[in-house]
Amino acid sequence: MAHRSNLIQVSQRLSLATDLEVTRDPICGVEKKRKDFKTILFRPSHTFYFCSKECLNQFLQPSKEKKAA
Repeated sequence: MAHRSNLIQVSQRLSLATDLEVTRDPICGVEKKRKDFKTILFRPSHTFYFCSKECLNQFLQPSKEKKAA
């Protein structure tokens, strides 16, 4: 079980380091520290941070260009 506890400790340290990084909401452009974002979307290749559920919902809406195709 020592291996598992080491993974948890490393994960917690990485989490603390990245929580202080500044990132941008892809919809409205608001910049905040990652720990201050309330809405987060995890994808296999990327994590998206949103200032509100409205921005997340807009991000998840299919674009008009996709509907036309």
